[in-house]
Amino acid sequence: MRKSLPALTLSLFVLPVIVAALDFTDRADDYSDAPFTKAEAVAISVLTNLKAVQGNPDGSFQPRRALNRAEFTKIALLSSGLQPGDAEDCFPDVREKDWFSVYVCRAKKDGIVSGNPDGTFHPERLVNYAEAVKILGGIYEYELKKQRDDEWFMPYVRAAGAHRTALPTSVEPGDVITRGEMARLAAAFRAEADGELDLYRAAEQGKALSSASSFTSSVSSTPAGSSSSTSSSVSSNPSSSSAISSSSSAAANLPDFPSKSHLLMFGELSQPIAGGKFFADKEGLFVQGTEVIMREEAKSLDTLFMIDEFGKRIGQLYLDPLDSNKKKWVGTFYSSGSYHIPKATERVLGIQARLKARDNGGVPGELVEIKTFRVTSLGEDSGATYNAFAPDAFFPKNRAVQGKIVSVKNALAEKDTFILGQNQLIAAFTVTSASIPPTKVLIKRFSFNVSKSSGVSVINWQLGMVDSPVRTSCSVGDSLINCLGIMEEMGTVAGGSRTYRLFGDVTLDQGVKDPFLQVSLNDPGTVTTQGDIEWTDEAATFSWIEVPMPIMRATLWK
Repeated sequence: MRKSLPALTLSLFVLPVIVAALDFTDRADDYSDAPFTKAEAVAISVLTNLKAVQGNPDGSFQPRRALNRAEFTKIALLSSGLQPGDAEDCFPDVREKDWFSVYVCRAKKDGIVSGNPDGTFHPERLVNYAEAVKILGGIYEYELKKQRDDEWFMPYVRAAGAHRTALPTSVEPGDVITRGEMARLAAAFRAEADGELDLYRAAEQGKALSSASSFTSSVSSTPAGSSSSTSSSVSSNPSSSSAISSSSSAAANLPDFPSKSHLLMFGELSQPIAGGKFFADKEGLFVQGTEVIMREEAKSLDTLFMIDEFGKRIGQLYLDPLDSNKKKWVGTFYSSGSYHIPKATERVLGIQARLKARDNGGVPGELVEIKTFRVTSLGEDSGATYNAFAPDAFFPKNRAVQGKIVSVKNALAEKDTFILGQNQLIAAFTVTSASIPPTKVLIKRFSFNVSKSSGVSVINWQLGMVDSPVRTSCSVGDSLINCLGIMEEMGTVAGGSRTYRLFGDVTLDQGVKDPFLQVSLNDPGTVTTQGDIEWTDEAATFSWIEVPMPIMRATLWK
């Protein structure tokens, strides 16, 4: 039985002036998906300054994505100041050629990790909270106090609580942690080792830090586990410098309710894939559990979570081992503390999914769709048990992917002077993608809508790229320019983004007044309808993307 880890209430201590050893310089804006929450922004900045983390190939940090044991081991070591060891075959599934072997093998050599009972390490497996505090506790040599009948993880969880480095949120030992939670854990362990935990916790809460803290000071070379003899201050002066700028410490985006169809990336935490409104009519309710039935077995699902409209995690769901069809997911939340809905109050509750890693059971292109979503609650006054289905619940279709298009943006001016002549540049736009290496996103088709005044003619449409002389001809339909059969060289969105250009021969009838010309990509499509862009993640082909309509309006020539 899993034991719960209670939320910790952390007090802010105001200390005498001390000089910061850690570098709190704001680095959140280094990442394309900023802003983050205040706490995440501080942690990510600290780890970035320690050179323990860096962005994904697309420049993002993705604080909501899970990470595997290999990734976590690397970041835990580097954030502590420990250096990687020698590449070697230190586990049956950790080979010398693997990028992570230098980190995993160093951790094994130092007794920080020992592997599974079968001798393997499973570097691809997502790391949970218990494993995370065990690894960090081993690096920083926390003293463990074992109690009778303890499960293996409890001494590590207690030690983190005693050092005040535990996550200051409600989390269970078996919960898979996100990259944002990883950053907060690793930064807290390092700050505590350097004697700066109070300063770090103050920054997490958005407190202004004294300029005496030297935010641009170099990263301390104090060995992990040793205490710094220097000290730092926490100032309540509103005019003092802040460790984290207001732009990067803004609240993270709220869950997207009502739920919509999504392209679900392997290993990542999704937006809600189901949601509905639940009303406490006669008495207040304590949410005790939930049951979700999938329309079909979803092999790509790793975990489901129940959340509220603000993204608060209420509890975790597990695949029902008694369901031979593998469609039923259930969760009971007694150990996590019951979520309360006051009398005469409506709450939006939803289901969030985390997918398996691509190489750990994820199925590219798989349909992920919920059929029913039921909530079990306990009456606050009567003690009666209620089972409720949201009357207006919506269960969109979703697809599992190993890459996707995340944005399409005009790369030229919004408006410009009308152009005439052959081989004129009519549009330029940048496509940005996200993918799991070595996967690439490849464009197969663009369908452009053309708006033009009477008397304006365009022929010889061609699609090209900024970084290549290669072009492909496009066909003309009823107000549509179709660029079909785009070859791989042109369609590959390499390096996370690529800028395309659309050319044509533009003529204007004599006497036409106020001519204009504009092309656009309008329809993003849906999971069941075809949009203006067709693409593939090298495993499945899609004709929809997750952006609002219109996708992109190019320059208006006037």
